[in-house]
Amino acid sequence: MNSHPPISTIVATFNRDCSLIGCLSSLLAQDYPGRMELIVVDQARGHTPEAADFLQTQGDRLCLVRQSQPNLPQARNEGIAVATGELLLFVDDDIILPPDAARCLAKHVRTSRMKAVTGLVVSERDREASLEGYARQFGVASVDEAQGLQAVDRFIGALMMVPAKAVHAVGGFDPQLGALTPTAYGEDDEFCHRLREVGVSLWVDPSVRAMHSDHLAGGCASRQTDTDLARKYHMKSLAYMRIKHHGGMGAGGWLDLARGYIANREIVRNRPGQIVRNFMTARKAVDEVRAFMAGRL
Repeated sequence: MNSHPPISTIVATFNRDCSLIGCLSSLLAQDYPGRMELIVVDQARGHTPEAADFLQTQGDRLCLVRQSQPNLPQARNEGIAVATGELLLFVDDDIILPPDAARCLAKHVRTSRMKAVTGLVVSERDREASLEGYARQFGVASVDEAQGLQAVDRFIGALMMVPAKAVHAVGGFDPQLGALTPTAYGEDDEFCHRLREVGVSLWVDPSVRAMHSDHLAGGCASRQTDTDLARKYHMKSLAYMRIKHHGGMGAGGWLDLARGYIANREIVRNRPGQIVRNFMTARKAVDEVRAFMAGRL
């Protein structure tokens, strides 16, 4: 690769004007010495006057792609289709990056086409708690900025830098997850799984801190989804990925559902009466996924 390979940054946005301007402004302010293009895949039916004015005035600095039907994985694929960079940087529309983020991430990836990297995603509401939560959820051993790269099995889709050849090798993101549930739960996990299958290693650079406006509505609407419906969406996504990659649920798939959503430690301790209802929801979710994959939904 070049010493500073061109980067295509892809932002899929949907009804999140309150954070979109800040996100795009932080991307336009990157100090990366190589060429950067900014691709915005717009799934919204309209914008606030402020956001519309921003998109118009910055029109010569970004590529605007329209997508009428909201579907996050498909929106990412639309951005991939027009991207020209050797590196692809995926950023959610509620993320604000420090000016050196692209430069810091690219230095790890430019030497290897088989490496993908992210930073730490920090909640603007509770920085320390979110760092601990991220480390626990994604298996990051240390959030110390001086720690250096750390290998992980998966990372959050809100910030990902991946060589374009690796993205094309796995066929981009799976739009079926966006069609299965409006929240597209698990689309980043499924993408990471396929990257690992073709030999791409995944890494976290804890010195790169992305600020996440995780309290804002919009996006995939997951923050407005009630608890029971969100649980069902999670179950459906997990079942879809299990059936897709393993040919069926099997004992391992049901065990994952049990540990995560049917009878995990918190449910057993605080809501044991919910276990039977959760199991019935899981059975229905798995049946719906099977019908979906068979083309009956």
